[in-house]
Amino acid sequence: MRFLLTFCFLPLLAASAGDRIPLRLDWPATATAAFPVYCGLSMPKGAVLDAQQLSVVDASGQPVAAEIEPLAKWVPDPSLKWVGLHFLARKGGQYFAVTAASPLKPGVTVQEGATGLLIDTGVAKFELPKKGPLLGPVTIGEKIIAPGGASCLTVTDQAGRV
Repeated sequence: MRFLLTFCFLPLLAASAGDRIPLRLDWPATATAAFPVYCGLSMPKGAVLDAQQLSVVDASGQPVAAEIEPLAKWVPDPSLKWVGLHFLARKGGQYFAVTAASPLKPGVTVQEGATGLLIDTGVAKFELPKKGPLLGPVTIGEKIIAPGGASCLTVTDQAGRV
């Protein structure tokens, strides 16, 4: 039994949500059935934060079972620089890497106000007062999950005891 493996390496391409990046494959002359493909795909800085934002589809837009492997990140930016795409291809088929919008804001922001600092992770916000308690209100979305103040740093067990 012989196994065929083909490789494709793609140049740095702009990738925004919904992009279909063509994967150009070098088809083995002897290929008659589906065969494993490995593609290296480079991404522009800040374009893709997580491998789950990428998928592989065929020419009709149908998803193709694929493993997306993060290989390198931009420094100090946390976005992906290189990914590896592993999937089965059929000779003559057309395949595309597809990008999806990131659900996360890249990075953390810190703003200084008159009364303290506001740290925004993109998911949670933490207020650090300049005077008084160590921690102010903590919010996730619009919901305050900790009120802040002297009593906000507590542990509650499963029985509800503080």
